[in-house]
Amino acid sequence: MNSTKMTREVINYKGMQYAPEGEIGVVYLFSKMQRELGYKNIVRIGDSFPDCEALKITGKRARIEFEFRAGNFLNHHKPNSVKLKAVDLIICWEDNWPPRKRRLLKKHRVEIMELRKRLGLGRNIWFHVVRKKYQEDYLGWLSKGSKTTTLPCHKSAKKGDLLLDYIGAPKSYIAGIELVASDAYPSKKKGGFPYRASVRRIATLKNPVHFSKMLSEKSLVGAFFLRPGGLTGVPRVTEYWPQISDLILRLNSKITPKLRKFTSWD
Repeated sequence: MNSTKMTREVINYKGMQYAPEGEIGVVYLFSKMQRELGYKNIVRIGDSFPDCEALKITGKRARIEFEFRAGNFLNHHKPNSVKLKAVDLIICWEDNWPPRKRRLLKKHRVEIMELRKRLGLGRNIWFHVVRKKYQEDYLGWLSKGSKTTTLPCHKSAKKGDLLLDYIGAPKSYIAGIELVASDAYPSKKKGGFPYRASVRRIATLKNPVHFSKMLSEKSLVGAFFLRPGGLTGVPRVTEYWPQISDLILRLNSKITPKLRKFTSWD
């Protein structure tokens, strides 16, 4: 277990205050959402594969495997094709199934049900760290460039996620926000980041959020991404979006209308 202090995602669904933190949490949440998801009876649930058989309201039986993140199925069950033949549905908290493996789902007619999305929380927040040699061009694009482009991203990024433009050292600040407009896809550029996605700019921050400012925020004390040396890579910071968005809006109140639909409390 990672000892890094994390902010748990609040869901407040039928007495369940926080989001699942593992597979058992997904099973428990499914039991609360069962009717809402279209299942009238649990026929079997246990340790044998697949985890569950349930009867839909339509009368059709479904073979279900539970995972915290959908991609874990590929690590737990090999050979993957043989196991996928024995399930109809993977129920997970987060769908991070690799883009290159989507063909397996289509081939075996397996559906992924992401409970986060069913609760209206199916959006991840990622930092997009811009290295020094690209910073001036990138800042120029933020201020005057087209509102749509393609950017490097994490392989698990999905349409509807947000990218926070973080201008890396020595500047070290959040400068803008993009909406991810497509699922991540393999990049054809050699030597660069392996995945890209189409994006649409939501806002350029008149008052950037500096790394030092984030470090001084009490609500972000212990955040895993606030480490000496600043940000690197494409860290996912979904759990910290309420705190980060609050800080952004305190410094840039004029963009509140643009961010309203993307903040967790609206």
